Amino acid sequence: MKKFYFFILGVVATTAMHAQAPAIEWQKTLGSTADDYVSTVNQTADGGYIVCGTTYGGFGGDKTEGKKGENDYWIIKLTATGSIEWQNTIYGNLQETAKIAIQTTDGGYLVAGESISSDQFDKTESSNGFDDIWMLKLDALGNIVWQNTIGGGNGETMRDVIQTEDGGFLLMTFSVSDSSGDKTENTFVTDVWLVKTDEFGDIIWENTIVGISRDYGTKIVEDGAGNYFLGCSSMSNIGYDKTATNKGWMDYWVIKINSVGEILWQETYGGTFDDSLEDLLLTSDGGFICVGTSTSDAGENKTENGFGESDWWIIKIDEQFNIEWDRSYGGSSFDNLNSVLETPDGDFLLAGISASGISGNRTVPISGSNDIWLIKLDENGNEIWQDGIGGNGVDQAWDIIHTTDGGYCIAGNSDSNISGDKTENRRGQYDYWIIKLMADECIPSPEICNEIDDDCNGIIDDGLAETITIAAAGDTVFCQGTSVDLIATYTGISVQWKKNGTAIPGATTSTYTANKSGYYTCETTGDCSTTESSQIHVLVNKNPNASISAGGPTTFCTGGSVVLTEAAVAGCTYQWYKGATPIAGATSLTYTATTSGNYKCRVTKTATGCYKNSNAIAVSVPCREGEVMENGVNIYPNPATTNITIEIDNNETNSVILFDALGQVIDIISTNKNNTIFDVENLPAGIYIVKIKNGNSIITQNFVKQ
Repeated sequence: MKKFYFFILGVVATTAMHAQAPAIEWQKTLGSTADDYVSTVNQTADGGYIVCGTTYGGFGGDKTEGKKGENDYWIIKLTATGSIEWQNTIYGNLQETAKIAIQTTDGGYLVAGESISSDQFDKTESSNGFDDIWMLKLDALGNIVWQNTIGGGNGETMRDVIQTEDGGFLLMTFSVSDSSGDKTENTFVTDVWLVKTDEFGDIIWENTIVGISRDYGTKIVEDGAGNYFLGCSSMSNIGYDKTATNKGWMDYWVIKINSVGEILWQETYGGTFDDSLEDLLLTSDGGFICVGTSTSDAGENKTENGFGESDWWIIKIDEQFNIEWDRSYGGSSFDNLNSVLETPDGDFLLAGISASGISGNRTVPISGSNDIWLIKLDENGNEIWQDGIGGNGVDQAWDIIHTTDGGYCIAGNSDSNISGDKTENRRGQYDYWIIKLMADECIPSPEICNEIDDDCNGIIDDGLAETITIAAAGDTVFCQGTSVDLIATYTGISVQWKKNGTAIPGATTSTYTANKSGYYTCETTGDCSTTESSQIHVLVNKNPNASISAGGPTTFCTGGSVVLTEAAVAGCTYQWYKGATPIAGATSLTYTATTSGNYKCRVTKTATGCYKNSNAIAVSVPCREGEVMENGVNIYPNPATTNITIEIDNNETNSVILFDALGQVIDIISTNKNNTIFDVENLPAGIYIVKIKNGNSIITQNFVKQ
């Protein structure tokens, strides 16, 4: 019999502690007059269900459309009570096998499976090889919006798809195609092939994860940090992309990849023979759980012997990827585990198939040749209850989800007529069998601190949870260089401040001084629970840039000046300062300094009031006209209009050089006269520099040309 794979949507709900298996609330047998195989069920936003599978039948039974090829996609939308709201048979001219249907964020649906058909009927593209991936976007009523055929030149098998945070999709397949069609890398034997698309199904990137033998992908889980965990089965030892050694013939292979498909971490878990992973779930404690089917006895990672020809094998992994515990479940025959979910109380519900009667650690009788088998384990792997559901034939569970009312929904196949738990006859041979379970029976007990709703009132640890509030001691919007104290009031034993959801190292007191933008919360932990506060948004506005420069020498005589310039910053105002005193009216980008002092400019953002002071420039005005300066040199008149006289108090030969403010040489003379006259009448107004060189001594003086 064909095996079909699935996607699980866990829906958070509030339940109580449970002591026994839940009762069947309703069930629906859905089928044509031929074979129909379900693959997944997911709850929709309206409380109903989207059911996905493959049909070999035309008109008849519950089916309202004919067939075109050998087998077609059959998608059914059910109400919350199991009535058919709409259905759509989607077909090409040959074979289409639907594997997954998920509701998308726009209220429509994404359906994915395999097709070998050409571009006929509903299919608009021919397959590249034997089996290609055929993904379709449906609207809320099941009508095709767009579709894409993706594959290499040989064959691909669809296993899982999720909608990613960017609105696109990540598909997991296993492939036997080398580089061809949409595939850019060769395959060794059978390898995991990942395809990332945008929201319209167009490929963004694809990656083949290659081992040296046969490797099969099963499950994709997004970790909330932009990375993904891949649940796979592997027969490969170390080689190519595989760096983890196999334990037996086939092992569980768990891979962590980043947002572009690059491997970040990987590990294998297995016994000494065959262990096939069927589902992977990230758990609320930061770890994950792997489930599947095993033919291994105790050895390597497996701590318990098998019971029959195949058994269930469950592994709980912590956040450091170490095994916390493992459990084996089975009877004397074949038992295959297909699906796992975490319940709101931190337990785990397992669903699969059993051909065993009471034997091994199976404690419930079998109704037909195969029954649906359910087991609930606590967080430590201890059994809480188990149950069998079936009629007088073959009954199989492929998918189980938690529903918003605290119950569960199972998607399975059945060829049973009315018998045992089955209340409707089959339509053809194999039908879809959708089973809605009630919430587990709750047995009230006094409320204690155990993260369980002991008193069955729908509230976990009612009245025992810690409380915490936070408040700001000042404004939460301010400029760089400022801060605000955040104060926590709490009932717990300890606190931990967080910024944007991430713990702040060392921030474990009741007060935290925030000086950076972000959303701040505080978490308190007590004997009973950990509670997080509401958030406070702190916004730190950036100060503007501020930098001034001088347009010439900053040392000159009385009557001279220098232009100071602030670099322009959009959306800002300017105020010049001499020392610590603002200069009245000096609010432009430039300021002309004529007196000695330390000058700076304050640049202020108009929108926020945030400011920054520029660097300081020291201006020196050391002389008046006719003053004798250092080393016996006097330049006069200063300022000058026509001529300047350079008086040198020695009788030696001196080199006299005249420069402009940019350092360009205007004139050079050599003289042994005490008085040297320069004609400056034709020079532009400004500041000029005179250098007198005598031996190894250089004297520099400034004068101003008016």
